[in-house]
Amino acid sequence: IEGNRRGPKMARSSVHFDNSDRKIPVDTDTVEITREMDANGENTYYLNKKKTNRSHILDLLDMANAGLGQLNAVQQGTVTRISEFTSEEKRKTIEDLIGLSYFDEKKAESVKQLDEADRRLEIALAKM
Repeated sequence: IEGNRRGPKMARSSVHFDNSDRKIPVDTDTVEITREMDANGENTYYLNKKKTNRSHILDLLDMANAGLGQLNAVQQGTVTRISEFTSEEKRKTIEDLIGLSYFDEKKAESVKQLDEADRRLEIALAKM
């Protein structure tokens, strides 16, 4: 950008969802997700005007099958590629569509945390 004019100090974008079916696990009929970016490029996220973090927003959208990796719009050539999938790729795609991968990821995180807790417990018991 040329010139001496200063740009805006902040940008804001909001998306409103009809949540009457409660697909997004928030107990309101409408859900508003807002992202603000300041002049330094720092982002702030809001859920129904309450400050939250990006991962919480992405988790909610994933649970509603509307996340970044979801197949909500089919690009040209996608149907042909899907028809050529192996059985394993088809199974994985179906699991992604129904949201199973979200829970698998959460389960893997929980197992990792449990393993770490077990390791710490063993160390603590060994010191006794």
